[in-house]
Amino acid sequence: TAQLLVDDFQPQSQTEPYNAEQTAYLQLARCASDVLVENPEANPENWVVDGSDLEVNITKMAGKLGIQQSVADRSSIAIRIPFSSKYKFSVAKIPTSYLPEHLSQFADPHVVMGAPDILIKRSSLSEQEKERVLQSVYAHSSAGRRILGIGLLTPQAESDSLTVDDVQQISFLGVLSFYDPIRPEVPAALEKIAQFGTRVIMATGDLPGTALAIAKQVGFDATEANVLTGTQVAQMSDDELADHLDNIHIFARVTPKDKLRIVKLHQKQGEIVAMTGDGVNDAPSLKAANIGVAVGSGTDVAKSVADLVLLDDNFGTIVATIEEGKQVLSNIKKVFVYLMSNALDELVLVGGAIIAGVALPLTAVQIIWVNLFTGSIPAIAFAFDRQLMRENDQTSKTLFDPRVMFLTLAVGVIISGLLLVLYLLMLGQGVAEQIARTVLFASFGFYTLLIAYSFLDLSRPIWRYNFLQNKLLNVGFIVGSSLMLLTLYLPFFQTQFHIVSLPLPWLAFVAFWLVLQVIIVELLKLFANVFLVKY
Repeated sequence: TAQLLVDDFQPQSQTEPYNAEQTAYLQLARCASDVLVENPEANPENWVVDGSDLEVNITKMAGKLGIQQSVADRSSIAIRIPFSSKYKFSVAKIPTSYLPEHLSQFADPHVVMGAPDILIKRSSLSEQEKERVLQSVYAHSSAGRRILGIGLLTPQAESDSLTVDDVQQISFLGVLSFYDPIRPEVPAALEKIAQFGTRVIMATGDLPGTALAIAKQVGFDATEANVLTGTQVAQMSDDELADHLDNIHIFARVTPKDKLRIVKLHQKQGEIVAMTGDGVNDAPSLKAANIGVAVGSGTDVAKSVADLVLLDDNFGTIVATIEEGKQVLSNIKKVFVYLMSNALDELVLVGGAIIAGVALPLTAVQIIWVNLFTGSIPAIAFAFDRQLMRENDQTSKTLFDPRVMFLTLAVGVIISGLLLVLYLLMLGQGVAEQIARTVLFASFGFYTLLIAYSFLDLSRPIWRYNFLQNKLLNVGFIVGSSLMLLTLYLPFFQTQFHIVSLPLPWLAFVAFWLVLQVIIVELLKLFANVFLVKY
């Protein structure tokens, strides 16, 4: 929504019509807007306009008020100085016929449109008037409005060779006030993204008051102490700015160069930076960021250098993407811990038996059977797991974090060490070698199936989450258990695997041993989450 504020800078109501003076100033703003209307013959409500958001808004508002420009009219306007975030204004030469009657004294009119504070400083207003107008502008910006200044200039230099330095003594006319309502889903999205350990920073070319007001509307816990302006950023060295990064939530009135510098300093501190942007000036930062996210309605330049394009312009989509990425990484961790700890089991069992000089507790055929037909389905099931990502996981940035490495080594070594001790004790107590080997085979095979439920969530104990929600894992457990029972009690398989049928007492012992192993794994998870997650 656009409103024109002139003279006393008081906004009008949505239903109050523009007066002749305001309409004339809106026409000047339309002249300075470098946009293209693709279907000018349509109703202005349905115009397809290519250009910056603010200038598109001006064009559509002018069209609603009957201020339209034909191709011939547009060709009589020349953009002498295109808008740049460096100097924050544009200059357009217009015919004198476009001037309102009370401004007809401008013989060679040029419309200047841009940041109001910049235009006011370059204006012909007295110092007292500049201060008064600036205070009004800041008051409106603090209400969360984006403010665009408009003025007229009669340049002293030749129009064709006009430079930024020639834009002085502007006759300041007024400001356009824009209100862009916050999407209702944004505050909830920001709250959710914070739970994932992701920090959101606002970097904008808007006035500090506008940026802070909008930040508060979307849920930022920020004050003026958490805001840095582009001027302040420029005055700081890289080391000084790096010291402030953790405390700054909003960067206002920043240039593309400032944004690029902020991105690189965060990367230097080891952060993974995702940058969103829509304009040409955002391209350097989008390219430098680890993940450049261009807005779908943005410029082609921004979309061409970005890694991702946000087609629906919805911040909630970014949150869903982060959630999906964290889920994928979490599942990879589960698969790694599950498979590698089981591989260590086999290594320690076989290696320990060789060192102890006893018969191997597991044969090559048994190991292959457990890996291919018993443990493969649970490993695949992890890829489709959808455990709720609820905690701020400080270690989720890397695959081989301390928790993953500890659980892999500790579970693999301790569980296999206990199995080896059990095997040696059984042999030492005179248990037949085939019985001992069968007990080890049953314990290891069923453990491989059962322990998958503990690894569904590395951050919580098994009784704190629904470990039966993964249907594929349940199917894998049933299929794997059935195969294990067939292997243990069918004569054909007993012959192939060199095992015997387990009497009921030994089968009960295997069940007890499995419960003990699950308890040990859960204790190891508890230790890892208490002492290792913060590192």
